Amino acid sequence: MSIRQLLYIYSYFFVMLAIPDPAFAQTIRLRGTITDAVTGEALPFTTVSSLPTNVNAITQADINGKYQLQYPSKSESVQFYHIGYETLVVPMQSIKGEVYNVKLKPSSTQLEAVVVRARRQRYSNRNNPAVDLIRKAIANKDKNRLEANASYEYERYEKIMLSVANLSDSLQNNFLFKKFPFLVNYVDTLKENGTLSLPMFLRENISEHYYRKDISSSKEYLIASRMVNFHDMLERESLSVFLDGMVGRTNVYDSRITVLGNEFHSPMSPFSPNFYYFHIIDTVAVSGVSCINLNFYPRNDQDLGFRGNIFITNDSTYALKRVEMAFTKNININFVNNFSLIQEYSLIDGSWCMTFDEAFIDFGATKKKSIMLGNRVNIYGKYMLNHHIPERTFGGINKVEELPGYDMRAEEYWEEHRLIPLSIQEQGVYEMITEMKKDKWFNRALDILGIAVSGYIAVEKFDVGPMESFFSFNDVEGIRLRFGGKTNTMFSKNWFFEGYGAYGFKDEQFKYKLGAMYSFTPKRLHPWQFPMNLLQVSYESNIETPGQFFLFGSSDRFFLSFHRGSAQQMVYHKTSN
Repeated sequence: MSIRQLLYIYSYFFVMLAIPDPAFAQTIRLRGTITDAVTGEALPFTTVSSLPTNVNAITQADINGKYQLQYPSKSESVQFYHIGYETLVVPMQSIKGEVYNVKLKPSSTQLEAVVVRARRQRYSNRNNPAVDLIRKAIANKDKNRLEANASYEYERYEKIMLSVANLSDSLQNNFLFKKFPFLVNYVDTLKENGTLSLPMFLRENISEHYYRKDISSSKEYLIASRMVNFHDMLERESLSVFLDGMVGRTNVYDSRITVLGNEFHSPMSPFSPNFYYFHIIDTVAVSGVSCINLNFYPRNDQDLGFRGNIFITNDSTYALKRVEMAFTKNININFVNNFSLIQEYSLIDGSWCMTFDEAFIDFGATKKKSIMLGNRVNIYGKYMLNHHIPERTFGGINKVEELPGYDMRAEEYWEEHRLIPLSIQEQGVYEMITEMKKDKWFNRALDILGIAVSGYIAVEKFDVGPMESFFSFNDVEGIRLRFGGKTNTMFSKNWFFEGYGAYGFKDEQFKYKLGAMYSFTPKRLHPWQFPMNLLQVSYESNIETPGQFFLFGSSDRFFLSFHRGSAQQMVYHKTSN
């Protein structure tokens, strides 16, 4: 995805921040800290929800046990749930004020199954049962990974949603709400932090995955995909690359975990005992499986690491059953306020297979202000292990093959093949964007935003621009006027032409460029759409400052005309490509 397209996405969500929600006046906020009633330790990732279920609002405590719930005024009670602890249900009438701290009691079965509680004083790796446990889990991970099988195949359902964050009461009289009053019907309460958000983008994928150890090959077939399309400027392939790059294909068994291009130490890395502190919390049952809850956090909270809990099976396999982890509070990643990851494994035909994977990213311009929220959920199913997979399944040069018609599946197909149903808010995203695109004002606003980011005005088969280069000035040319443009896919799906003419009133010289491109693959949106297989020729007569090269755009943009000092050392050049 280009920088311009990325800017378009962020600009779009920035504009949508102005969308209000009058429903806030009918909701109540509750916040507090959840701790262990015996030890006083924080209980991260505790689920907090309002009851009854038909008015349900849900959130999840953060890594420090702090929660914030925003629930409808007609809710009757609040429920606190954490694995290994007694579920607590508190009537609304007994809650006074906005702050309510909770102490959860360990369940009786949990108390009977307690093995050890590690001391936090004078921490040492030597003779440390927690470190011994994680080392055994690391030593056995190659046996417990799915790749330990001779072959496997499974189906994966993926859902990625982007939402406008932190909607507030102060926005309810905004112009955009008056323009689109139906938007309030799609406001959602985030389980991660309890704040209200508006889902604005959704992508769903269904894919089949194959692996054979003897030929060291893997293959993915994309059999169904659909996404919200709010503007033609962003094609499916480029947007998919952006979405996949947010988190990537994360597996805690890997030694490194990549988030937005940053590599983090996994708690299952061979070096993790030297990077993380580990503490045994207790023994709990996770989905009916006895596990040891192992808490971990970086020795230096400024390092690129996580903190959270790993649930390791309480047997000789030392397999991962579940992991819950998040960024440390002092970590510094540009434009990312928080990240959390939950993965769970199930025993299938004697192998531990990932069945659930959820990642949450909070994007913000500042640490206190969220702009966009990203949520990715993967559900895995239909596992088949150690059976014959024909070698032709792995043919072709692409790791991911798109089956014919993958992006044209009917609604009935999705209803039948989704491994989990969509929520009401998620179901409404497609309908909401379709409804908004019927409005001329909305389309005009997106077109203006597209012009501001791309720099071109579409005039049927020709795009005029870039607008920012129509007028500029410098020490050699004086005032410089330029006019140009390029053809688009309405002109041809294979042939693309571009050019411009410019004149400097001080040097009295005419400059120009002519270019042509032929794409062997028909394009739907623009010539640089993936995959690229093309031939391009061009000739340019222009002026430039030696040593100045602009990767995005040209040097004759209006705002680049303003600079310090003199820029008289410019040269004329004629270039053929």
